[in-house]
Amino acid sequence: MALTSALHTSFAGIRNTEAKIYTTSSNVTNADKPGYTRKEIETNYLSVNGQTVAFSTSLETVDYNLYLFENLIEDTTIASLHDTISTYMTQYSAQLGTTNGDNSLASFADNFATNLAKLSATPEDASLKSNVIDAAEILARELNRVSDSVQEYRLQVDSKIERSVTEVNNSLQKIADINEMIIEANVAGQSTANLEDDRRVELEKVAAFIDIDYFENNDGEIQIYTNGRPLLDSRAHTIAYAANTNLDKTTLYPAGFGAIDLDGFDLTPVISSGKIGGLIDLRDTLLVSEQAKFDEFSSVMITEVNRVSNQGASFPARTALLGDVVGVAAGDALAATGNFRIATLDAGGVVQNTADFNMAGYATVGDMIADINAILGPDVTASIAAPDGRFQIVANNAGEGVSMNELTSDVGPNNLGASHYFGLNNIFDGTGADDVVVSQYLLNNPEFLSSGTLTSGALAIGDVGVAPGDSSTVNNLRDALTANFTFNAAGNFATQTESIDKYIDKIISDAAFSAKNAADKVKISQSLMNETKSTLENLSGVNIDEEMAHLIDLEAKYEASATMLATIQELFDTLLSAVR
Repeated sequence: MALTSALHTSFAGIRNTEAKIYTTSSNVTNADKPGYTRKEIETNYLSVNGQTVAFSTSLETVDYNLYLFENLIEDTTIASLHDTISTYMTQYSAQLGTTNGDNSLASFADNFATNLAKLSATPEDASLKSNVIDAAEILARELNRVSDSVQEYRLQVDSKIERSVTEVNNSLQKIADINEMIIEANVAGQSTANLEDDRRVELEKVAAFIDIDYFENNDGEIQIYTNGRPLLDSRAHTIAYAANTNLDKTTLYPAGFGAIDLDGFDLTPVISSGKIGGLIDLRDTLLVSEQAKFDEFSSVMITEVNRVSNQGASFPARTALLGDVVGVAAGDALAATGNFRIATLDAGGVVQNTADFNMAGYATVGDMIADINAILGPDVTASIAAPDGRFQIVANNAGEGVSMNELTSDVGPNNLGASHYFGLNNIFDGTGADDVVVSQYLLNNPEFLSSGTLTSGALAIGDVGVAPGDSSTVNNLRDALTANFTFNAAGNFATQTESIDKYIDKIISDAAFSAKNAADKVKISQSLMNETKSTLENLSGVNIDEEMAHLIDLEAKYEASATMLATIQELFDTLLSAVR
C-alpha cells in the first residue's frame, strides 16, 4: 500500500512539473507578444491517508494590477490625442516654413515689397513693373497653395476619422467575441488568462481612438462606455461614419459633415480625447483657425493694396478701365458722396479731355454711367460689360488711354473710393487666401500697374495728367505693406493692429509654437504612458532570464521525480520476484 501511494504521489508530481515546464516554455515563446502576461501554474493539494497529493492545476496570470491597467487605458487615450495633433501640426508648420526662410509666405511678401522699392526709383521701367507683378503672383499662388494644403489636411483628417471608426468597431467586436469565450471557459472550468490578455490588447486599441469607461461584470464580461453611452454591453454597438469625398473652407461641422453616429446619437461634439478626438479637433477647430487667419491676412492685404492702387494711375494710361467686381447692374443703388475725376491721356500722359463728377447726384449705377457718357462722350464710353456684369470706362480715340482719380468719392458701406468700389485699378482680385489672384489686366500687361497719380489739382486739356517719372503710388504701395491696419479676430488671434508683413510672420510663428507645444505634450503624455506600461510589465511581464532559471529548476525537479518513479519501479520488481 505504501509503494502504491508513493507511485501515485510521484506521478502527480511529475505531471505537475510537466505542466509548469510547458507554462514556462510558453512564457518564453510569447515574451514578445503584445499584451502577453507571465503565467504560472497554481497547484491545489489534497491529503489522502496522510499523504499530500497535487490533484489539480490552473493557469493564472502573475501579479496583474488592474488599477495600473486602468491608468494605462487613460494614459493611452491622452497620449494618442496629443500624438495625432502633433503629427499634423508639425507637418503643417513645416509647410509654412520660417519667418526668415527663403521659401515661405513671409519671404514672398518681402519679395513683393522689395520689388516695389526697386520700381520706385524708375517707375516707368517695364521690366521692373513685370518683376512686381511676378512677385505679386507668386505671393497670391502661395496663399492659394497654403489654403489648399489646409483643406487637404482637413480632408485627410476626415478620412482618418472614418478609418478610425472602422478600427474601433473591429476591436469592439473582437472584445464581444472574447467575452463569450471567457464565459464558456468559466463554465467549463478552464483558464481564461490568455483570453484576458487578448481582450486587454483590444481594449487598449479602443482607448487609443476614443475616451472610454469600462468595467467587468460578474460573468467576466467587459462592458465599455463612452460619455455614458454603451459601446459594448451584451453586444457590440456599431459606430457609423462616412467621410466627405471633397470639402473647402465653407465645409464646417455640423452642416458640412455627417454625424459620428452611435445608435442615433452624434458623438462628434462629446469625443474629447483619443485619436478620433484629436482628428475632430484638427478638422473642426485647429485647421479651421489656420484658414481663418490666412483669409484675414489675404482680405486685409487685398483691400489695402487695392485701396492704394485705385488711388493711382498707370503710365501709359490703359485704353480701358475694366472693374474686377462682377454682377454690377445699371439699377443697383449707389449710396455715394464726393467727387471723382476721369481724364483721357495721350501716350505722353498729356490730357486730351477731362471732367469731375459729383456722386451725390447719382441714385443708381445707371445714373452715373449716363452722366459720364453725356459729359465725356464720344471720347469715352462707360458701360456694364457682358457677360459677367463689370463696370468699364473705355477711351474711344486711337492712341489715347483713360485714367481716374478718386478724389473725395466715398461709396458704399465700406467707404471705398469710386475706382476701388468697382475694382478698376486693382492689383489683387478675390476675397481670401483660397481665391486671391493678380488682376488679369496686369497679367496681360504689367505696364498698366498704377505707378503715379492723375493730378488732383486744377487740370485742363494740354496739361500733363500723369508724369512719366511719378512714383507716388508705387511708394504708397510699398508703405502700405509696412503700415499698421486693423485685423479682425480670426482663429485663435484676437483683433489687433499690425502691419501686413508682421501679421504673416505672426501666423507662421504661431503655427511653429503650436507644433512645438503639441510635441511637448506628446513627450509628457507618452512618458507617463510608457512609465505606467513599464511598471505593469515589470509586475506581470515575462523576464526571459528568470524564466530560463526557473526552467532549470523545473528540470531538476522533473529528474528527481523520474528517479523516484524508477526507484519505485525497481522496488515493485523486487517485490514481484520475491512473491514468485
